[in-house]
Amino acid sequence: MVQARREIVLAGGAINSPQLLQLSGIGPGRALSAAGVTPLIDSPQVGRNLQDHLGVYLTYECRDPITLYRLFRPDRAAWAMLQAVLLGTGHATAVPLEVGGFLRTRSDCDIPDIHITFVPGLSLETTQKGQGRHGYLINFYQLRPESRGEIVITSPDPAQPPRIDPNYLAAPADRYCMRDGVRLARRIGENPALARHRKADMSPVAADLTDDPAIDAWVRAGANTIFHPVGTARMGTDPASVVDSELRVRGVAGLRVADASVMPLIVGGNTSAPTMMIAEKAADMMLGRPAPARAEPARAEPGQS
Repeated sequence: MVQARREIVLAGGAINSPQLLQLSGIGPGRALSAAGVTPLIDSPQVGRNLQDHLGVYLTYECRDPITLYRLFRPDRAAWAMLQAVLLGTGHATAVPLEVGGFLRTRSDCDIPDIHITFVPGLSLETTQKGQGRHGYLINFYQLRPESRGEIVITSPDPAQPPRIDPNYLAAPADRYCMRDGVRLARRIGENPALARHRKADMSPVAADLTDDPAIDAWVRAGANTIFHPVGTARMGTDPASVVDSELRVRGVAGLRVADASVMPLIVGGNTSAPTMMIAEKAADMMLGRPAPARAEPARAEPGQS
């Protein structure tokens, strides 16, 4: 048996943290028993509330040799790396995701509901074989999906992967957003500014963009994770939450979770920076550092306006 004299911080991420909690007997009692694990603390929300960003890719063949395909020839890639390291110039000094934005798919949206990016290549592969040819893609994902999935262990063996059910597109609002996103991204892809470079549309998007079932089928067949899973050990003030406001696992002394799994709701954008902030805050709380004082708003002196 291994025992800890100090606190343990679990930072396995939104997939592995709930898996390790469940393997340790902390989680939904019935599911743990079914997997052959003795429940120690019945915490039904461990592994629930899974949220993720689902990405869609529209791809176009490019008629001009101006994409990443040219750069990924081994000798050119090596030279680009040397140029970046030694001179600080060239293509390798930047991540090729420099064009993008947060957009509203409908005029009645109060805030943006999709994040869209442009990549001067047909995929995220870094070889000419992976790229296949000159081309570019437009990618987007819904910022605030309503669908919720779950993660459940199926065995007491930690080497066995858990069952992951992201439950993408279960909520009607998510399907509406993805349809509108496909139409918007397609309009951008067919913009006259890109027309002179576009050789062919390689995405099997329904020609009739008013055909909702066809768009739904295409999204389900080709969409993929953006690798932003969160929420499976959610933080909250309610007794059902997995961790409290200081990231302490309810019902267990000396155990905290500090990763994206504690987010109650997915953020409307990339999850890396918010996860780093969670880690920084967890460190401050464990070390007893006080929260930084909030700046008071400036007040006008008497007689000033």
